[in-house]
Amino acid sequence: MELLRKLALFILILVFIFGLGFIAFEKSQPQVRNYIAATIAKPCRTSLKYAIGPVDPRFNISPEKLRDILGTAEKLWEKNSGLNLFEYDPQAELKVLLVYDERQQQTLEAGQLETSLKNLDVQKTSLEKQQSTLSKEYEGKLSLFKLAVKKYEDRLKKYNKEVSRWNSQGGTSEDEYNKLRKEEKALKEEFRELEKKEVELNDIAKKSDTIITQENNIIANYNNAVNTYKSKFGSSQEFEKGIFDAGAGIIIYQFKEISDLELTLIHELGHAIGIGHVENSKSIMYYMIGEQNLDVMTFTREDLGALGLVCQLN
Repeated sequence: MELLRKLALFILILVFIFGLGFIAFEKSQPQVRNYIAATIAKPCRTSLKYAIGPVDPRFNISPEKLRDILGTAEKLWEKNSGLNLFEYDPQAELKVLLVYDERQQQTLEAGQLETSLKNLDVQKTSLEKQQSTLSKEYEGKLSLFKLAVKKYEDRLKKYNKEVSRWNSQGGTSEDEYNKLRKEEKALKEEFRELEKKEVELNDIAKKSDTIITQENNIIANYNNAVNTYKSKFGSSQEFEKGIFDAGAGIIIYQFKEISDLELTLIHELGHAIGIGHVENSKSIMYYMIGEQNLDVMTFTREDLGALGLVCQLN
């Protein structure tokens, strides 16, 4: 009987121990599942919200237009990632701002200088056409003038020979005399026409010289303007056009045209989701502006690789 009581007590102890173990395991299971769910969450799966901040009116662009350009910029990232990376929210903490300073002032000066260069080029082209037209006209009239002079000289020579012949004979008949007088009158008229043509040729030559002087002055001004442009604005620029700062937002300091602004926004949106600079000079995420295609903005292999790495797309 004593043995049975001990056996029963032993069974109760075993049941109690295994029961505790089962209860402890059941309680710990949800914690394990929650931990696994947290570790498999990938980046870039929550849209980065942004809003439009202050836009300096000296940029001549409205907040609405800036939002449209941002929409185009974000689509390039989203198209290549297949993710809804960005979302416009007027209440978002991340602001996109346009801040006017000396950088945009220099950009405007560069634009004015480029306009001046274009105007000088138009003037130079116009003068070159005028000069070409005058040159052809001068050459054509000079050729005809030379032929007319030769014809006059031959005719004058013949006349003088005839006069000398009659003089050597002591005189001529009245008919021959009248013929010589008539020829003399014709020669004088022909000479006057030659003088008019000579004046006309000289006028063309003077106009040509004036145009050449103007053209040389324009070329000098053009070359000076080109040298000034190259010294001030000709080199590639680091991405100081804009910055991304987690505390301040996306700040744009300068752009020359809409495509230029779009490129800068695409670049800074890349920084906003954690993408750094890449090494290909044609890449949008290259640290310097210069060789990117502003007409058709696409990602290079390096851009796509950085996107895939940060957002774990593979």
